[in-house]
Amino acid sequence: MRRHCLPLLLLCLPAAAQQPVAYWAQVPASTREFSGYSILNSFEFGYRFANVGGDHDLYRASVNLGDGLRLFRGRLRVNSLDGKGGALDEFRLRSSGAAGDPYQAQVMRVEKNGLYRYDLQYRQVRYHNRLPSLWRGEHGLTVERAMQTHDITIFPGSNFELLLGYDRNGRSGPGFASVGTTDSFGLLEARNYLRYQADLRQSNQQYRAGFTANFLGLALTATHAVDHYEEEGSQTDASALPSATSNIQLVEDFTRSQPFRGRTPITTLALRTRKDRVIGFNSRFVYAGGTRNSALKDHISVPGSATTKAGFRESFIVGDASRKQSSGEATIVLLPTPRWTITNTTAFHNTRIDGDASLVEIGFFRNEYLRFSHLGIRRISNASEANYRALKEVSLYGAYRFSTRRARSSDALRYPDFGFGRELAPVDNKFHSGGAGVRWLPGRNLRASFDFEVGRADRPLTPTNERRLHNQSARLHWRARDFSVSAYFKNRANDNPTELLAYSSKSRSQGVHASWLHPKTGMVLDAGYSLLNMDVSTGILDLFEFSGEPERLRSIYASSIHNLNFAIRATPAQRVTLNLAYNLTKDTGGGDFDSAFAERSAFSLEGAYLMTSLPMSYHSPQVRLSVAMKANLAWNFGWQYYGYSERIAGIRGFRSHIGYTSLTVGF
Repeated sequence: MRRHCLPLLLLCLPAAAQQPVAYWAQVPASTREFSGYSILNSFEFGYRFANVGGDHDLYRASVNLGDGLRLFRGRLRVNSLDGKGGALDEFRLRSSGAAGDPYQAQVMRVEKNGLYRYDLQYRQVRYHNRLPSLWRGEHGLTVERAMQTHDITIFPGSNFELLLGYDRNGRSGPGFASVGTTDSFGLLEARNYLRYQADLRQSNQQYRAGFTANFLGLALTATHAVDHYEEEGSQTDASALPSATSNIQLVEDFTRSQPFRGRTPITTLALRTRKDRVIGFNSRFVYAGGTRNSALKDHISVPGSATTKAGFRESFIVGDASRKQSSGEATIVLLPTPRWTITNTTAFHNTRIDGDASLVEIGFFRNEYLRFSHLGIRRISNASEANYRALKEVSLYGAYRFSTRRARSSDALRYPDFGFGRELAPVDNKFHSGGAGVRWLPGRNLRASFDFEVGRADRPLTPTNERRLHNQSARLHWRARDFSVSAYFKNRANDNPTELLAYSSKSRSQGVHASWLHPKTGMVLDAGYSLLNMDVSTGILDLFEFSGEPERLRSIYASSIHNLNFAIRATPAQRVTLNLAYNLTKDTGGGDFDSAFAERSAFSLEGAYLMTSLPMSYHSPQVRLSVAMKANLAWNFGWQYYGYSERIAGIRGFRSHIGYTSLTVGF
């Protein structure tokens, strides 16, 4: 069951960009020299407070900042003065959000010139989501995700570099969910849901090794990696726990285990020219041949049901599959004259999946079902582009792209009393597109560009694929000394008429941005406005409640997203830096926001049309003040307000005041 993610993305993007805890004080870091090394460091630590009102679950699923002492940011850099240190010549460390923040990141580099280089990236995210589903049922999740990347380069900067690496991505935490209860035995109420709690444990690890060799003006990179994926966790009955949904199926016992494991070796080869020349090329080839196996065991005991009989159900599902993927591309660049640049890229991609799955259900009687499947997708594409500078002020651009794709699959079915196999007909699709554009310099400080593209496909694989494509864009930029203004317009349209599900989408975006820098005081003003209109129409087959032929409906989605932002940075006094900013984002759903919010539901059925509109509003002013008390000491204060409201699964929203006070210190 889908959660509402679009408004949350609109919320999280500006929120992440404007969190006061991410502010770096405008004071120079402290620099020292010790034993042949230059040491630069700066650390910001302090206390953050948060006052939240409204829907706390919605706040925790988006902003999720809380009270407490924090190390907001820190940086340390050590460099040898002559580049000939002992064990190392450079050490760099950057940290943000440490000591209890839900969003943490650390980056480190250790290097000895010509001998080794070690890079580390680590991120940690704590995520909470107990938002209502757009459909029936409920879900909840509180997890911690840790991502780390280690890269070691032996003999960096030489003609032969040895590459070693290790990645780990893990996610774990408790949660609960609900699933439909329809089965083949009549044990469970069809209108009810099974509610279970789960202990999530997911882990993905990758080991890799390779090299980069430079010879004859070429660079060759070869790596081999092995990817391991594991998913564990048990699921138990949670029907007796408090729930926001009343139609929960009561059971005596419910347990489920669902282990999932996979292994994928990946080989990558890349070859390119190192210097600009009349003819240059860049090529890459990747092959991955992986296996996946999974098992699910499901046990349900029901004290009473629609048939007023106690019963049980045991389910076993076992799956095993192999997936082989290969892809490659080669790009040739021609520079016949200073006015011409010609490129041609040929690429291919091939995916082959073979596997089987078996299902056994044991209850009042026995069902057995076995299905073998094969899926193969092959895609070949070519793109040619040419740039010609006709005049000093005018350059022309043209492109032609072609791709062909074939998808084929086969099924086999066995039941206790019969069995059959079939080879499904392959689906072929060819896509052609052409584009052109012009770059124009009408004045010394003015630049303009215009582009368009037209594409056609004969048999798209899905209704949402491109079939009749039209794109247009224009951009204008003007700059005069300390002031600049830019504006843009983009239009995209795609029509894919089919017999059952005719699909059409249109998007139009336009915006303007301006900035000004005072040459003497250093004051900076920055402002912008953008508007994104989206209209999507597609067909729906109602397969849930029908008699005879499925009912055909149309789904229409409309969205108008307005974004306004403003920022100013000033130094009203010699040691004082002031930052003010404001961000406003509204989705009016294609109409007036206030009336849409008051009168329209997120989903409404008008005859044979399902109208979807997801109105939301987000605004956030913020203030940041930094006072440099000494050359290596600053006091900081920040405040930001988050106001968010939406009408998706009901009217929801929150408001919060986030503030902090901190010291930035260099030792």
